[in-house]
Amino acid sequence: MPYGDAWDCFVPASVKKRAMNQGRMSSTWETLCRTSLWRWTTGKWSPAFFNTSCTDCRKELPVVQQVYDRYGDNGRMEFVPVSREEEAASVSRYWAEHGLTLPFSAQADRAVYNLFAFSSIPRIYITDTASVVRYVHKDSPLATFEELVHEVEQLLPITE
Repeated sequence: MPYGDAWDCFVPASVKKRAMNQGRMSSTWETLCRTSLWRWTTGKWSPAFFNTSCTDCRKELPVVQQVYDRYGDNGRMEFVPVSREEEAASVSRYWAEHGLTLPFSAQADRAVYNLFAFSSIPRIYITDTASVVRYVHKDSPLATFEELVHEVEQLLPITE
């Protein structure tokens, strides 16, 4: 289920700072708003960049699904898998074939990915409530469910 155009657009401070340092603030803002991938409902978001033809991504996506299943349904954390150079139809097919249910943002190019990195997928970012990236996971080693849960728990406010 891709994120649609109706979602509110919010550009995290850490991404804004990087874009300004690259002299691309207006195009960055427009790119992020146009892709509609920033849904700011919980104060926490975690983009996970992937491509379904990537072997390591295929291993990591079920882990991201598990973390989403744990936190995504209760609104405590937003997980946003973002495809790198892969159309929505291809991602939707993969999701259906592999029983994935978490929402995704399909990106046909590298515009959004390049705001965060220039090589290596899968790549998972976990931010705090101020949109500061606190944890980054790349392809070596792959993040485990236990690691991601531990990191999310460190950042989530205590609830009753």
